[in-house]
Amino acid sequence: MSLFLENYWNRDLLFRLIQYLLQLIAGWSSWLGLYPGLSRRALLISQDFGNMRVITRMMDDALLLTTTQKAFAELKQVGWRNIALLHFISALSFQLYYPLEHLAWMADHKILLSRSHSEIYWSSSCGFWGIAILFSLFAQMFILWQSWKKKQLYARAKKEDTDDHTVDMQQIDRQIFFAFLTVVQNFFDLLIAMDCTWTFEKTWNITTDFQNILIGLCGTVTSLIGIIKLAYF
Repeated sequence: MSLFLENYWNRDLLFRLIQYLLQLIAGWSSWLGLYPGLSRRALLISQDFGNMRVITRMMDDALLLTTTQKAFAELKQVGWRNIALLHFISALSFQLYYPLEHLAWMADHKILLSRSHSEIYWSSSCGFWGIAILFSLFAQMFILWQSWKKKQLYARAKKEDTDDHTVDMQQIDRQIFFAFLTVVQNFFDLLIAMDCTWTFEKTWNITTDFQNILIGLCGTVTSLIGIIKLAYF
């Protein structure tokens, strides 16, 4: 556990799990009318964890720049097509998401910016986050499709000759499982980004309790998938 917590991204993933799990608890307890005061306290603590994560992300721009540069180098190497282009657009969108989030936080705290601009910055940052997730989703679906085709080819080859393809098949199965988990993770994260950009409560006219349940559930699922991916890949 100590080795897990030594890594910054691992700690953020754990804090993220706690944040959304508390939001889910707040929504359920309020909706069911259980334990008066629990919903409010759980939601406040969830918001505190969210605010803490926003502050700790202040320096993530520099860390993510390496990923963006690698995606661009891969794009130049293989050409402007297929997965490389999807990865680059996703990385570039993430790169734009962080500065806008910093501006939104500064506007909230009236640091050099007017608080009246806060909502615009938050919506814009969440919009770029959603774009990044969407193109990551497309890339992982493409990888999933390619891996599935490769598995079928190996299965046919195994029937036609006596060569042992066990190792290759196991590797492909891992690729398929990883891509599948990432597709599910991206799908639920996309719902969170959409809520952050448009707010389901206003757009779909749903109750605050149901919104907390939906977003809390999505965030809890994606955080758990992230932990599973760290543990097995």
